[in-house]
Amino acid sequence: GLYHDDAITNILLLGVDDYQASDSGRSDSMMLISVDTRHKKLKVTSFMRDMYVAIPGIGSNKLNAAYSLGGGKVAGAKKVVTTIEANFGVDIDRFAFVNYKNFPKIIDRLGGVPITLTDKKDRYGRT
Repeated sequence: GLYHDDAITNILLLGVDDYQASDSGRSDSMMLISVDTRHKKLKVTSFMRDMYVAIPGIGSNKLNAAYSLGGGKVAGAKKVVTTIEANFGVDIDRFAFVNYKNFPKIIDRLGGVPITLTDKKDRYGRT
């Protein structure tokens, strides 16, 4: 069975791309955030997207394909959750996903990211 601890909340964060209308995309970034209220610790585990795993009800494929094979969006995210639970034995309590094309909006909403440009050239000779 799945490992569960009432003092730990596991949240799966997915970064997805679905730039083409004909494709439900892939979850190219998968991070498990474990909030341990007993020890007041936060742990982050990143999953390798190209790792071959057993996708429940589908078969063997890359981990990031579970999102697409599950139909994308919420259904796809749920398929990633069940795939990680089945392959790693960890109980995932919640999940969230964000499309990469929304990153600029998120950054703007958080107040932007200041960048200082200089005249210095990079190692490729560009300015």
